[in-house]
Amino acid sequence: MKHFGKILTIFIFMLSIGFNIEATDGYKKTTINGTECYIYYVQPGEGFYSIGRKFGVTRDEIVKFNPTTKNGLNKGAKLYIPTIAQANSNSTQSNVLPTTHIVKAGESLYAISKKYNISINDIKTLNNLNSNSIKVGQVLIVSNSNPHKQEEQRSIVKEEINETAELKTDTLPKNDVIDNKVVIGGVTYNTEKYVVKRRETLYSISQKFNTTVDAIIACNPNLGGIIKKDDILYIPLTQEVKKVVNEYEAENKHIILNYNDNDETKSNEINIAVIFPFKLSISGVQSPYSDYYKGLLLALDSLKNNGLKSNVYTFDTNGDINTLKEILNKPEMKNINIIFGSDKNEEINLLSAFAKENKIYLVNSFSVKNKEYENNPHIIQGHIPSNMFFAAASKHLIETTADKEIIFLIDNQEQNDKADFIDIICNDLRLNGKEFKKFSFNEVTDYEVLQNSINDNSNIILVASSSSKSGVAKTCAIATRLKEGNPTLSVSIFGYPEWQTYIKDYLETFHALNTTIFSRFYSEPTKSNWKEFNKNFRYWFGPEKSIMFPSPNLLGFDTGMYLINGMLRHNNNFEQYLETIESQSIQTDFSFTRLSDESGLVNTNLYFITFTPDYKIVKEKVK
Repeated sequence: MKHFGKILTIFIFMLSIGFNIEATDGYKKTTINGTECYIYYVQPGEGFYSIGRKFGVTRDEIVKFNPTTKNGLNKGAKLYIPTIAQANSNSTQSNVLPTTHIVKAGESLYAISKKYNISINDIKTLNNLNSNSIKVGQVLIVSNSNPHKQEEQRSIVKEEINETAELKTDTLPKNDVIDNKVVIGGVTYNTEKYVVKRRETLYSISQKFNTTVDAIIACNPNLGGIIKKDDILYIPLTQEVKKVVNEYEAENKHIILNYNDNDETKSNEINIAVIFPFKLSISGVQSPYSDYYKGLLLALDSLKNNGLKSNVYTFDTNGDINTLKEILNKPEMKNINIIFGSDKNEEINLLSAFAKENKIYLVNSFSVKNKEYENNPHIIQGHIPSNMFFAAASKHLIETTADKEIIFLIDNQEQNDKADFIDIICNDLRLNGKEFKKFSFNEVTDYEVLQNSINDNSNIILVASSSSKSGVAKTCAIATRLKEGNPTLSVSIFGYPEWQTYIKDYLETFHALNTTIFSRFYSEPTKSNWKEFNKNFRYWFGPEKSIMFPSPNLLGFDTGMYLINGMLRHNNNFEQYLETIESQSIQTDFSFTRLSDESGLVNTNLYFITFTPDYKIVKEKVK
C-alpha cells in the first residue's frame, strides 16, 4: 500500500452527471454559526478545486466559513467545510433570483443605480462591466438577492418584468437574433438556440460548438457579461453544428446539440494518467507541472457537458526513474488510454517504451528535443521539434518577404545565440536565388555605415542575431535611427520567441517598427477566451504558481481540450480527427501529421506574430 502514497490524487470524473464526491464520513464535525461543518486540513498540492470536489462545495462556500482563505490556501491550514446538506441549504437560500433590469433608451448607470438604491460600482461588479457604457436591451443584475429584501425588490421590478414580456424586436440593438438569424456587419448568419447547463462557461460552450467566444457574444448582444444555468444563447451554426442538427431533424428527434449525440462509443470512459516529477515532497519547489495539471483539470471540467466520463490517475515520479518503474507496474496502468508525461529524457524514453508495448497514447508537451516520436507511432508530440521549427520559420520568412531586402544584424558584442538559425535562412535564400546582406557592428552608432549602403525608398527587414534583452535594445535602436535618418525607408524587424518576455518594455517600439516574431505559442490577454480561462483558473486555484513562457496552465488546458475532446468525439477515429480538425486554442494550436509510417503524431503548428504600426497584433498560424 505504501506505493499508493505517491499518487497525488485520483479524480474519478463522471462528467456526464457531475463529479463523484469522495467519502467524507471519516472527518470530525463541528458547528460554526449554526452550520454543521467538517474539520479538514489542507494537504500538499491541494487547492479550492480539489477540496471543493472532495466535499461537493463551491469555492465561495469554503471562503464563507474560512475568510482568511480569500487569497489562497496554505498547506496544513485548518478549514471548516459545510456538509453537503448544509451547503445545499445555504445555496437554496442564496439562490433566490436576483433582481434584474432591462436597459431602456436614454438610461444611464447613474439613473439605474438611483432607481434600485445600489451603487454604480456594485452594478459594475455584479455584471462584470469594465466601463459605464451600457446599451438598450442589456439585462443588468441590480441586487445581491438578499432574501430579507426580496419582497421589496419584487414590487420595485414588477413594472420592469411586465415591460420585458412586451419588449418589441424593433427596440433591440443591432445584431439581435430574430427567427434564429443574426445580422453581423450586414451579413446574415443562421443560429441555433442553446440552453446553458450548470457550470458552463462561454469558452466551454464555444469549444462544444467549434466556434469562438467572440462569435457567441456577437450573436448575443444582450449578454450582461455573465451566463448562468438555463440562459438561452444563440450559437452561430458551423458545419459541425449543422451536421448534428440535420441528423436529428431527419430522425424527428428533439435537437440537443452535443458532440456525443452521434458517438457510438460515448458510454466508454477515458482513463487518463498524468505522470510528472512534481516533487511535492521537496518544500519550496516551483514546478510548471502543477499548473499544467490544473489546466488539464479545467479542460476536463469544461468537457463534462459533452458527455465526458474519465478516470484521472496522477503520479509524482519525484524525478526518480525507479519510482517511475514502480508506477508503470501498477495494475491500473494497463487500462490507461492516454498518458500526459514528463519532460526528462530518461523518463520520456521509459514512458515511450511502455506506451508502445501497451498501445497507449503518450503526450509530450514539454520536450522539443526528445526524438522518441521518430520511431513510436503512439507518441503525440505536442510542440513542433526544433529542427522542423527553424526550417518552417525560415521558409515562411522568405515567402512573406519577397518584396523586402533582408539584412542580418550581427552584433560582435553579443553571443549571437541565433547564429545556427541565421545559417539556415542564408542557405535557404541562396537556394531561392535571393540576395541578402550581413552587417556586423560593435556599437549602435555604427548604423551610419549600414545607412550609407541602403538605397532611398528601399523596403528592408532587419533580422536580429540575438534573443537577449540587450540584443533587442540594439536591434530596435539601429532600426529606429535608420528610419529617422531616412524617412523614405520602409523598415521592419524580425525577432525570436524569447522576445515575448520583453513585450512589456518594448510594445510601443515593436509596433512602431512593424516587428514580427515567430513562436510555438502566443496568447493575447485582451481576448475574451483568455479572460474567461484566467477568471476560472484564479477562481479554483488562485494565481498561477509558475510564471513561464509558455504558460503551463494554458498549455495543459489547450492540450486537454483538443486531445480529450478528440478522443471523446471520435475514439476509434481519433487520429483522423487530429489530422483534420481546426483547433481553437488560447495559446497553443495543433496541426498533427505523421512524418512516416513508424513515427508518432507531430504538431507542426507555429505562429508568426506581427505588431503592426496601427497597433494591431496579427497572429498568423503557419503549418
